[in-house]
Amino acid sequence: ADAAVIAFPTDPAAWTNHGMSPDNIRSTVVNNVSGYLVPSLPAGEYFVIAVDSASRTAWQDPAWLAAAAGSATRVAVRWGETRTVDLVRRGQP
Repeated sequence: ADAAVIAFPTDPAAWTNHGMSPDNIRSTVVNNVSGYLVPSLPAGEYFVIAVDSASRTAWQDPAWLAAAAGSATRVAVRWGETRTVDLVRRGQP
C-alpha cells in the first residue's frame, strides 16, 4: 500500500503545459489485494512505473519524468483496451 503507479506519455512534448488534470497522465495507489488500475487513458504509447507512494505526484515535474522514463516499462494502449503490466517498485529515478 505504500506504492503508486504512474503512467505518462512516451512523447516528452506531452510532459508540460497540461494543467493539473491531464488527459494522458495518471497516478494511482497500489492495492495489496488487487494490484492497481490506471483508468481512462487515451490510446497511445506510455511509460508505466511503480514508485513509492510519496512520489505519486512526481509526474508534475518534467525532469522527474525524463529520469523515470529510463527505468519505466513501455506500453501501447488502444481505445477500449485493457492491458496487464507487472511492475516492480523502483526507487527515485
